[in-house]
Amino acid sequence: MTTPKAETTPKTRKSRNKDSAEQAKSAIEIYGLFDPRNGEVRYIGKAANSEKRLRGHLRETRRKTPLYSWIGKLRAQGVSPGVRVLAHAITQDWQSLERTLIEQYRSSNTSLLNIADGGDEPHCPFEVRSANGRKLRDEIAKNPLMARIIQNKRILSNALRRGSLSEVAKNNMRMSAALCPEIFGDWIGV
Repeated sequence: MTTPKAETTPKTRKSRNKDSAEQAKSAIEIYGLFDPRNGEVRYIGKAANSEKRLRGHLRETRRKTPLYSWIGKLRAQGVSPGVRVLAHAITQDWQSLERTLIEQYRSSNTSLLNIADGGDEPHCPFEVRSANGRKLRDEIAKNPLMARIIQNKRILSNALRRGSLSEVAKNNMRMSAALCPEIFGDWIGV
């Protein structure tokens, strides 16, 4: 009479594994960006996919924050930051977990580059975002080179989404690399 028990146990385990897999897919990762030269965590953030978020950080070269200055310095030395998952937040309360980790790292004398204490801070109101957009638009209008760089980045982004780069896009990137090697240096030899 143990047969029904044996039959139900695998189903129960299977369903538990399925639930765990679903939870893992929806889990929010609290990640740390670290210096590959010494392993020190320098920034803590959250993402659904930390590897994808790292690629986003590496693309965001315009921002003027301690984090992006650090990334720029690393890249100038030929290295990029690494990423590691510090914790998973399966509940909706990822904000408190991120705040706790930032507080723990700060209290252990780690020189974190986080400006905010974590969670959804600092919140940038719509008016501020709009004003920043207008300011950037005005700067672009005054600087034809910046306009060309932004146009070329859009061409590259669209080509990458399509899965191929046209010769026109490659030539545009080579020209940008020749004009601004500090921004497009990787494209000089392509």
